[in-house]
Amino acid sequence: MHFATATQADLEDVSNLLEQSRLPKAGVAENIRHFILALEQDKIIGCAGLEIHDNAGLLRSIAIASDYQKQGLGSRLTEGILDLAEHYRLSS
Repeated sequence: MHFATATQADLEDVSNLLEQSRLPKAGVAENIRHFILALEQDKIIGCAGLEIHDNAGLLRSIAIASDYQKQGLGSRLTEGILDLAEHYRLSS
């Protein structure tokens, strides 16, 4: 497993994962470059997003594929988003 920053090309797969997790997709396209992905091979198995508003950040859309839940992946993605928010010097 490895982690990567999402690109526009990942939007459909991220949207599908959010839909499977019953999470809203509104605003994802506008913020896709602030999503961190967990990947198994080239398959997206988890995601977490950061929504930026001026100098504040909002953690959103943490989703983990059902086969990979309860393995601490959500915590690792959350830590990655918090690091990203710190990099951008955002308040929470």
